[in-house]
Formats: sequence, structure tokens, C-alpha cells
Amino acid sequence: MDKNEFNTRRLEIYQRALNEYNLFIEELKDLSKEEIIEKAYEIVIKEEILLLLKVEDDFNDIELQYLENFEYPLYGIYIEWLDNDYSTIDFIRETIAKVAKEYA
Repeated sequence: MDKNEFNTRRLEIYQRALNEYNLFIEELKDLSKEEIIEKAYEIVIKEEILLLLKVEDDFNDIELQYLENFEYPLYGIYIEWLDNDYSTIDFIRETIAKVAKEYA
């Protein structure tokens, strides 16, 4: 697959996910402030997913095919994120240590 085809396919997935995100945000507008606060983590993670879909160029053909087959790619990736064992706490811990070291 050449670079143009790759970028076209990736951006199509991104656009579908962006449309999905925009609908999600519109639905949030009907919620109470408390309900929106409860959705804050979902908002942040979905924004991170969108960023990667927009700029990441390390996907292989199999990954693109998989994402193309998702009716709702953003939802699918978000649910998978919730089911994995990854944690941002280690990254935050490293950042705190780095800041503390730099300003010590």
C-alpha cells in the first residue's frame, strides 16, 4: 500500500471517529453538570484516541482493515482501552519525578 492510500484510509477512519465524537459531545450537552463530570475520563481518552487516529502513521494494513470494519471505531477502541491493563499512573509518576528532579 502506498503512502497516499494509507493516509486516505487512515483519515477516513479518523473522520468516522470524529463524527462519532462530535455526536457524543452533543449528547453530553443534554446532561447535568454532575453527569458531564462523570464522563470526563471518557472525554479525555476519546480525545487522545482521536489525536492518534489523526497523526499516527505506524498502523499496518491489518490494523487499518480491522479499524475500517468497526461501525463505531472510537467506541470500539475506547471499550478496548477500558478492558486493558494499562495505566496512566506510571506516566504521571515519571512526570512528577522528572519535575521534582529538574527543580530540586
